[in-house]
Order: sequence, then structure tokens, then C-alpha cells
Amino acid sequence: MKVRVGEPMLGLEDAAFLKGRGTYLDDLPDDGDLHLAFVRSAAAHATIRAIDTTAADVIPGVIKSFTFQNLNARPITSYHTEPSWQPSVFPALADGRVRFVGQPIAAVLAVDPFIAEDAADHVQVDYEALPSIVDMSAALSDGAQPLHPGWSGNCYAKLRVQHGNPASALEQAPRRLRLRLRTNRQLGMTMEPRGVRAVGRDGTLTVHTSSQVPQMVRAGLARCLGLDPVRLRVATLDVGGGYGVKQQLFPEEIVAAVAALELERPVRWVEDSREHLLASVHAREQEHEIEVGFDDEGKVQVIKARIYTDAGAYSMYPSSAALDAEIAASSLPGPYEIANLEIEAFAVATNKCPVGPYRGVGRPMACLSIERVMDAIADQLGLDRLVVRRRNLIPSTAFPYTSPTGALYDSGRYAETVDLLRDAHAEFLVRRDARRSLGSCVGVGIAVSIEQASFVTAHRFVSRGVPLPFPKEQVRVTVERTGNVVALLPTHSHGQGHHSMVAQVLSDELGIDVEDVQVFFGDTAVTPNGLGTFNSRSVVVSAGGALVAARQIRQQGASVAAEFFGVPVERVAWEPGGYSITDSPGDRVTLGGLAEWLSGPESASRSGGQLSALWEYGDPDEVGTTSNAAHLAMVEVDPGTGATRVLDYVVVEDCGRVINPLSVDSQIQGGVAQGIGGALLEELVYDDSGQLRTATLADYLLPTATEVPPVTILHRETLSPFSANGSKGMAEGGAIAPGAVIVSAIEDALRPQARIFLTELPVTPQRLINALNAAQP
Repeated sequence: MKVRVGEPMLGLEDAAFLKGRGTYLDDLPDDGDLHLAFVRSAAAHATIRAIDTTAADVIPGVIKSFTFQNLNARPITSYHTEPSWQPSVFPALADGRVRFVGQPIAAVLAVDPFIAEDAADHVQVDYEALPSIVDMSAALSDGAQPLHPGWSGNCYAKLRVQHGNPASALEQAPRRLRLRLRTNRQLGMTMEPRGVRAVGRDGTLTVHTSSQVPQMVRAGLARCLGLDPVRLRVATLDVGGGYGVKQQLFPEEIVAAVAALELERPVRWVEDSREHLLASVHAREQEHEIEVGFDDEGKVQVIKARIYTDAGAYSMYPSSAALDAEIAASSLPGPYEIANLEIEAFAVATNKCPVGPYRGVGRPMACLSIERVMDAIADQLGLDRLVVRRRNLIPSTAFPYTSPTGALYDSGRYAETVDLLRDAHAEFLVRRDARRSLGSCVGVGIAVSIEQASFVTAHRFVSRGVPLPFPKEQVRVTVERTGNVVALLPTHSHGQGHHSMVAQVLSDELGIDVEDVQVFFGDTAVTPNGLGTFNSRSVVVSAGGALVAARQIRQQGASVAAEFFGVPVERVAWEPGGYSITDSPGDRVTLGGLAEWLSGPESASRSGGQLSALWEYGDPDEVGTTSNAAHLAMVEVDPGTGATRVLDYVVVEDCGRVINPLSVDSQIQGGVAQGIGGALLEELVYDDSGQLRTATLADYLLPTATEVPPVTILHRETLSPFSANGSKGMAEGGAIAPGAVIVSAIEDALRPQARIFLTELPVTPQRLINALNAAQP
């Protein structure tokens, strides 16, 4: 079946997954595997006086116990070029001091996972408690002891960006307002847990891991093990979700690798949900202090902001503890034209689980802040919230547009995106009023967002000092003798449907059936250099690279076809799937036929014996893409219980060229579901001693089908001038705006009886009741 770009197509991967035929890490055969279980810190901050593994070691079936003393591995180190950067050293097993509950202290290796877990319970750890820092204000207070040796204070990094003359603009602004906003700690819950299986033989190592970034895991793991990367293969199978959680090197991968090399037996570990909640990576916890100056028409003239990110106890490789603060600062202006700006951002160390990327990475918090600013301006001036947004949007004539934070937005028609919501907005208001007449508290909210995507390249990591063995990423496309086309990708699929996406691009460009495209990724022994998948980059990197490589193959093939036909190349014409002679269309050869002819002895020396092309991505001037969206929500609130239910939801999104509308819709739907969870349900709560009180799925609440309404999705296409295919990343976009749009809708629902202004996510029932109790009628 031939499919053009832009046509809806069911995923080529779907049938296997729906029938339970996916192969995940824990589906790998047990070939006498040894199983790891970890002893994790029960203290948020303590010195370890002693670790006694004696009782564990004598249990039948236990092979070995590991502690810091006998684990031959370097700690995890992260990198950053920010002058204020203070690196942390994160040992795979605690080196005499623990800094968060759940930190690995020891590991037990046994012949089955149950024996390993029982034995881990027998390991005795003697702690000497130290004062715990569990909030950012305590970490930054005068006299607070640094959590890491050699540090000054408790900031991984202090970032600052300024544009225009914010001090003067604020002084001269006709109107001002101040806001303090908070987003509480959350995490990504993947259907497949983290896991690793390592096999060591004669100083070489094969590591299968559930990861989004196998090449970067290989680079970091080789460094921690002191192993030549050529002796290390990192591979993935099907990966059941990532969301950024699986975007770093973890201590468990290091311990499994060391054990496999030392014992030359397969070693396996798969986490449970408690381990995931305690010790994977967390996200989202930020506080924003914002001061805004604006005029009587609602036009923003200046923003000053301080952004505080609770980055936890250690900086993760390769993303670094500064990532959330950086991206929140870069994204804060959103889709709005703001002439004067000053932002300070702080990545703060505390005795909590380290923070890592999670779908949106800083943008949901930035979106909440700038959208709350727009709502507050509208309320102060008595204007419609939609009108205020439209007056501040970047005009379409300004693109490419450089944000006051220095980010380059490639293209957009933001006002037109918002205008596509007008009919739905009017309909929502009619429905809202009808339900209010029956006594329901129903409200409507709107939010506008951007998503900076695909702007992180291998060059940027290398320039930051991250030890990657390659400066650029590569996509290779090859035509086989059978007529099949093979694509080797640098990105990794963990549910996004990369096989289908690339097959559709190649089907359109080469005129072949999508079923004739084979796609490979996630194995450092086979696939080309690449960072993996994050930052909504795969459509630009892999689909764009496949498109360019396919065009190169068509050009290359024309010369080969001319030789095949024995005619000048000017007489060769492209036809979908092959070539013909312009004045003799009956003479035709397919791409597969050319590939077979090239492999013969008479042509083996030409074109390397193959129809093949390699595309590289990662020049220093790569700027990425910026998609945009407008979200509309209708909610119903029970003022007696504080419960909120999302009734209906509409998204207008512009991600440039849409390759497969079904795939885009599914990504937006999934992102909205996660955004609803973050807006209303999900919160990781620590007590004053640093103990996680939401360490089970009975306490950490996730959205289900009953909390997620149908989402109507409308598309517009403003092509990117910076990507090969005109497409922009969009997979994180659905998760960015839901918090902002839902709090706006909740306020609207309650407006007939009380005026409240919400400043904290998630809006739990108790927080909403507290806001109502404090509100003026």
C-alpha cells in the first residue's frame, strides 16, 4: 500500500502490540540469569556508619552482595558550561552518605528475583542522621549547609537572561501586577517499568535496557565502567513508554553492568512501582515569582520573573539538574510579543529524588505562568480573556522571531490558531450557560502555548562537555536487492510509531509500499550515531533525514539507471518506485532492480555496490522548530467537595507539515491526558523529614479513562523553514497547556458565586475548598 504524506494511516506496529506480540526487556529469555535487588536508603540525609551484608550473603541462592567498597565503577557526573554550574557526583551505590530516600546503598545478586529481594531485606545499614533539606526556601536560606562537598550554597546553577530595559519599562508601565505560582512535584509513569539486562563475556559487554537514548547510555556507561566504547553494545527492544523518564543513565544500569562483567553471567533487574515512585526521576516542582507591567489595553510591556526549580539531590546524566530551570526560563514568554524581560532561574538542590525530563520539560510551568498573567490582566481590566491573549500574540509578519529569551521561533500564525477556536468557544459558552441554568457550576477556559522542539543536537551536548563519541547524528536509507528499503534511525520509538512515520515518508518520496520499508533503531551495534528520542525531535531528525536521504537516492539512482539503460542521464525519467527512458516508457527498472544490478559483478565497483544515502544532523547553527497550539476546556466543579471534572476539550495545533494525522491526534490526546493528571491529580508529597508519603499508586493518583474526556483536535499547517520536511515536533505539546486552561475554566465555573484566582497545581479538592473559603463572594 502506497501512502502519501498527510494521509491518515493506521500504524504498522499496531497489530503486534494489540495482539500482545511486543517484546519488552523482561520478555528476554532467562538464560541462567542472575537477578539484582537493591537496598535503598530509608533516610533522606545521613552518614552511613556501616553496612552489614553477612545475613544476606549466607542465604541459599545468593551469589554476591555489592556495596560502594566492592563496586568497581566511577560515579555518574553531569556536565554544563554555565559559569555558575556546580556538579554533583552521583555514585551508583552510596559512598558513605545518602541524600534522598530511595537512593541505592547496596545490591544483592541471586539466582531468582524473590531470593534477591528477601536477601536485600536482610542487609543491615547503620545510619547517622543529618539535617534534611526538603524545600527550596530552606536550601537557599542563609546558613544552610551545602548538600555537596565543595559547593557554595545549594544551587546547581543560577541562570539569568535580560532583554530591553525591564527596570525602566516596569517603572513607566501604567499598570502592574505580581503573581506567585507553584507547580508541585510529579513524575512520568510508564506502562513498562525501567529495567536492564547485562551480559559480559571476555571484557565485552552487551546491555539491553528500557531506554529512550541507547547511544547516550552507552557513552555514559562506558565512562563509568572505564570501558572502551567499542567493547560495549547497548540495545533496546520494544519500550513501553518513556516520557523523558528513560532519558538518562541510572545507577541500576551501572551495577548490573559491573556484575555482568565481573561474573560473566547475565544479570537482570526490573523495577517495581514503589522503586519507580521513590527513585527513578521526578519533575515539575517549580515556583515562579512574576512582576508584570502592562497598559490599559492589556498589552504586556515588561515581565520580571524568578524561577526556582527543586532539582533534588543529584544531577542526572546527560540532561543535568539545570534543564527544567533553563527551559522554563526560555519558554516563559510563550507565544506573546514582549519587549522587555528579565528572568533569573535557580536549580536548587534538596534531599529529594533527582529531577529529570518529563513530557514538556519546564514548558507546562512556563505556560501556566504566562497564561495566568494573561488571565490576571483581563480580570484587572474587565476584558475578555481571549481578547487579551489575541492583543499580545506575536504577529505572523514577525517570523522568524527571536524571543526576548534568545529562542528562535521558526514560523507561526498564532492569531489564526486562536481564531480556529472561536466557533468551539462560542458553543462552549452556550452549553455552559445552559448547564448553569440547571444549577451546575460549569466553566470554560482557554490557553495558548508553544513547544520548542528538535533544538537539542549532538553538537550542543558535545559543546557542553558531555563525553559523546560523535558530533552529529545520522540517518541511513538503503535500497535492498529485494526492493525493500531499510532505514537506520538515530532516534528511538517508545510508542510514537516511528516505523510508520518513516515508512510513510519513504513511501511518498520513493513510490513504494509502506510494507516494503524496514526500520531499525535502538541498537548501537547496528544503528548510526544518534542522541535518541526526546524534545519532540524525531519528525525533524528521523523523518526529515529519511526524506533527504530518499531524495539523494533518487538522484543517485538516476545516474545508475542511465548506466543500466545505456543512455544519457538526461533521458532518464523518475517514476514512482523506479525509472524509465523518457522516449521509451516501456523500458523501466525498479529501485530494487537497480539495487540487484548494482550488486552484480559487472557493477559492484559503482556506487559502493548499493543504492544508499547517509544524512547528518547536528550543525552548530541548528535552531530547531517551534509549534503552537490553543486549548479550550469545559469543566464542572462541585463547590461542596472541591471535585473537578473535565467535560469537554478542544485543541487547535500547528506542527507544520502533518505526516500522519492519526499519529498526531494520538500524541495530542495522550499529552492532554497527562496534562489533566498534572492539573488535578498527580502530586509527590514529602514530609518534613524527607519521607515520600505518596510512594504507592494508592496515594499517587493517575488519570484513567473516566477522568479524560474526548478531545477534539483541529490542525493547521504553518511549514517550518528550518526542517527538511516542513514539519515541527509536537509530541510534548498536548501536555503543556492543560494546567493553564483547566485552572482558568475552574475559576470561570465558580465566578457566579465567588471570585478566586488559582496559583498552584494540582488543583486538588482540598486546595479548591481552601480557595473558596478564602474568597470574597
